[in-house]
Amino acid sequence: MLGSTVPAVEAEAFGDTAASPPLMLDGVMELTDANFDSLTAGGPVFVKFFTDWCPHCKLLKPLFPQLAPLAKRLGVALGQVNCESQPDTCSKQAVPHYPYMALFGHGRRLGVHEADNTIENWQQFLQLKLQELVADRAAAVSEGLLANWYSIVKPVSLTWSSFDKTARSTEFLFVKFFAPWCSHCQRLAPVWERLAQDLAQEFPGRQQLVLGRVDCTEEAGLCNQQGVRAYPSLLLYQQGHLVDSFRGLRDLAALSDFVRTAIGLRSKEQRSEL
Repeated sequence: MLGSTVPAVEAEAFGDTAASPPLMLDGVMELTDANFDSLTAGGPVFVKFFTDWCPHCKLLKPLFPQLAPLAKRLGVALGQVNCESQPDTCSKQAVPHYPYMALFGHGRRLGVHEADNTIENWQQFLQLKLQELVADRAAAVSEGLLANWYSIVKPVSLTWSSFDKTARSTEFLFVKFFAPWCSHCQRLAPVWERLAQDLAQEFPGRQQLVLGRVDCTEEAGLCNQQGVRAYPSLLLYQQGHLVDSFRGLRDLAALSDFVRTAIGLRSKEQRSEL
């Protein structure tokens, strides 16, 4: 297994520390008065507001987590707020009844689900709202949503078993280490997708450059082995060796410049050594 030490990451300025995840229950984030704003500031989060005494909420309790696999494919996180223990959030959001289902993202409410609470209805609601986001703002495209509409080159999902092979068989590997709950990671997700598409046109084929992604909630061992201490961590590997880390503003232009400059300089160094 490749060994490396990640250069120090300024978590307060550029990412979330790996030690601050929300409580997860069956794929659903526990949202609180303390973390609601930060966890809904990025990519879309479908939120259930409930109370323990509400009969309809009790019926909904085992059903909502069943949406998690589908929501993940759409790039949507699931969250829930107990309005008895987190009254400030529910008051701020003017929750009118229980259960109350709403989609949040980029620090605002994107829509309210008002149909019967079924998996099928939730799916239709999320797809409709995400399509509206795509129409309004291309930067809000979430993972997987447009996979059947356009031919998009997507980042490669890496695991403990595939990381070494991919790193060693590729000239350059640029990897995003992230956690789904991380608000900075959520904001980066559509940018990373677009970066993969743009760079694929400039670097055709997968021998010279691959963009990768590692979900540290699923690959904790790999992230620990690579020394990841903050999310997101963006690391550049050359022929299996860590050579650089990106620590600037995470927009498309800055990331593109970083990749082109790093690859250009290192390729030039290799040629001069011949």
